[in-house]
Amino acid sequence: MAGTITEVEYCLVCKAQMDRVEEAAVSLLQFGKVHMKCFRCEICTIPLNLSNFRFENHSLRLTCSSHSGVDGGETSVTQFKGRFFSVAALADYSSLEKNLKHLDTTSAFIETSSDKFMAELRSFQNLILAKSQVKQCLQDEPPKAGCITSNHLNTNKLVDCNEKFWIEIPSQELTQIEIELHEDDIYRVHFLDHDHWNYYTVEDGAGPCILSFKQEVSSGTREHFRILVRGYCHLAHGLLQPTAISANRYERDEVVRAVGKEMGFTNPFVLVSHHKAKRELLKLDNCFFKHQYKVGVVFLKEYQRCEEEIFGNQQEDSPRFEEFLRLIGKRVTLKGFKGFRGGLDAISNQTGEESVHTTWRNNEFMFHVSTLLPYSYEDKQQLQRKRHIGNDIACIVFLDGPTVRFNPSCIKSHFLHVFIVVRPVPGGYNLAVVAKNGVMLFGPQVRTDYVFQRDNKFRDFLMCKIVNGQNAAFNASKFKVMMERTRHQMLGDLVQKFKIDTESRKRDYNINMETGRGTWLPLGAIRPESPLRDAVSMRYENSNKLGKDMECEYLSPTFNEFCDVVICVGKCKTVLFGIKAVMSVRCRVMQKLIANAPYHDFDSRILRPKEKRDYSLNADVYHRKHNSTYREKQKVSLPKVQIDEFNYSVINVVLQYIHTGSCYIYTSHLPSLIAAADRFELPELREACLKILPNAISFSTIISMLNAMEHYIQYKSVKCMLQKLLEFVDQNIRKVLALPAFCELSEHVLQLVFARDLDIDEIVKFIAAVKWGKEYCSKHEGKELKTALQQLMNKVQFHLIKPRDIMQIVYPSGVVPDHKLIIALAFQADPRSVQGIKGAPVLEHTV
Repeated sequence: MAGTITEVEYCLVCKAQMDRVEEAAVSLLQFGKVHMKCFRCEICTIPLNLSNFRFENHSLRLTCSSHSGVDGGETSVTQFKGRFFSVAALADYSSLEKNLKHLDTTSAFIETSSDKFMAELRSFQNLILAKSQVKQCLQDEPPKAGCITSNHLNTNKLVDCNEKFWIEIPSQELTQIEIELHEDDIYRVHFLDHDHWNYYTVEDGAGPCILSFKQEVSSGTREHFRILVRGYCHLAHGLLQPTAISANRYERDEVVRAVGKEMGFTNPFVLVSHHKAKRELLKLDNCFFKHQYKVGVVFLKEYQRCEEEIFGNQQEDSPRFEEFLRLIGKRVTLKGFKGFRGGLDAISNQTGEESVHTTWRNNEFMFHVSTLLPYSYEDKQQLQRKRHIGNDIACIVFLDGPTVRFNPSCIKSHFLHVFIVVRPVPGGYNLAVVAKNGVMLFGPQVRTDYVFQRDNKFRDFLMCKIVNGQNAAFNASKFKVMMERTRHQMLGDLVQKFKIDTESRKRDYNINMETGRGTWLPLGAIRPESPLRDAVSMRYENSNKLGKDMECEYLSPTFNEFCDVVICVGKCKTVLFGIKAVMSVRCRVMQKLIANAPYHDFDSRILRPKEKRDYSLNADVYHRKHNSTYREKQKVSLPKVQIDEFNYSVINVVLQYIHTGSCYIYTSHLPSLIAAADRFELPELREACLKILPNAISFSTIISMLNAMEHYIQYKSVKCMLQKLLEFVDQNIRKVLALPAFCELSEHVLQLVFARDLDIDEIVKFIAAVKWGKEYCSKHEGKELKTALQQLMNKVQFHLIKPRDIMQIVYPSGVVPDHKLIIALAFQADPRSVQGIKGAPVLEHTV
């Protein structure tokens, strides 16, 4: 479609001379040529393609098929007006991504973008109908620029290309290594962590649609609305000025109704009241675009031209290939591997014993290395290898030789769309990118004659290229049809779920349940609380000042004077004080405890700050203050709440958080504070503790935290914390066993540690257990070592210990029964002679 103009020609639309090579032109068969920028309908201004254009020779007018023979004055403002992205290929979403990159919150963008976005909303239904009608007749084509195909002279030294593939043209400019955002990231980036509202509707022409809506402020004071409308095959996102719609900007529902009216929807948008709406919308976005990637890696030698030869390469003695694998990732043992496996077997080694795995910028990669997958001498096609690599979307091809070239058509696969070809050269690597037609260009671009050094910069470039390439491949027709079909089904199910939830709430409560995120509060300058009130009536809110004032008062020595609740903590009955009203409003559990607490008489002087004794009082006054009648007048009746589960310091932090909304979290309090947050139902405090937990776990705190867990294991959050602590122990088991404080672990915690699949020899585990047992017996007089270690010895697999260590270390210790050692030695001599041991084969009994 794009070509070089060799003679002077004129555009049929703008009549300008077409004599510049860099100007892209479209050939309209016998009619002539037009500029790509002029290839638009004169009525609705949509970009055209060769399947939907109509040219009226008598009037020299270019239109789309919908407006062929229609007078331009009859065009409605709701028809394809002011669209900001191209639909020349209607399945191309990458143009939308490029426009989203230019979204800004500056005033200049808002002033110029509001009208364009309004036109996009007005054409929403038409776009969905147009895409659903013509997507079947679209054919994958190479990008218009930035690549070479079989019609061009292929000067690439790494790849041979045919008409089904394109090769990326190297750039002379240095591009940044950035992951390109796609349309499914819009909700996560702009809405998820902000106050917003979600609405749904079902329109006859557009099908199920979901609208996400929020307020924003740009340039300090300018206010606008950010809107995201989802259809099953189209998405509209942009900023809208309040003045662009005919609605009261202070009434949220009225604004949403005006947006739906502008879109031409006959059915109104209904507010989503489902409590898991955010999670469901995020699940819809993450259906295809995830942060886990499985990538193929093939090894190509000289004179290999077919996939049987490529997949037939066994574990080669190639130091250059081994060096490349070490650069892109880390070899891991598949059996028992807990990370992303990419379809590989981590139980019985059916897909090989090792693979290459890595993480990069919150993305996880599992590489399907052809030479590490199982090899079969009987299968010439090596289907076991092709089954994994052929189902990947992106593949790395390593050329082991200075003259080796790769032809992507030699690997037959419906899923492989992107190939990244790497060749080792003196000083680094050369790289080329080849992809199937229909995959849009993706960054970062390869530089001209550039040799990548063997360092992390090359790894970053390669990982970024893989992520962007796989995301770009989803725009090809092979995946787009499946994506739209799946998205249509998921979107319909989600709208139906929202509808059922809304109807059930209205039926049960007989009210309009509005549980959207956030509140409709003023943005920017102060404005009326309601448009029905006088503009002089203002609402002012300063919650930060309230929290600071409460914090200052709580820490002051006079705080007890305002308290009306006594809290006795622990067995020592340490006394703390609180304000009944604040505690009841902020904590539902405290409200119940106070309501059920008995009242006791307390000396009112305990609620006052301590003062120095005044010795200047005369004797009469002194005796009057200390006689029984005077003391009775000084007593006050207060509710007494007893809390025995936690110590004084933890409850003090909890009370400070309840009264002020803030507190200091110390590492020593972390296990018990998480349990207290669960006990008193304080989710914000619990999340804050779990957030700082990864930074608090260290070799100096791991033992004390594990011991503290034992007292609060009944709480759900503590179980989550215990899992994170045990994962830390798994990763650093040798250093943990060598810690001086290791012997301070309780027996229950030590059993939990030994029961896990630790990456240490069983003899090391046994020596550590004996060391712990001796320390335990020294603290508990009369306790025998063999009795103390009876339960721990059940966690040691003696049949995995070498016979020499059993006889020289285990047997002389005297802590293991002799029959266990005999069974272990018998298993090592003949595994089939022993039953009931983990790892022993099961004997088949024949009749």
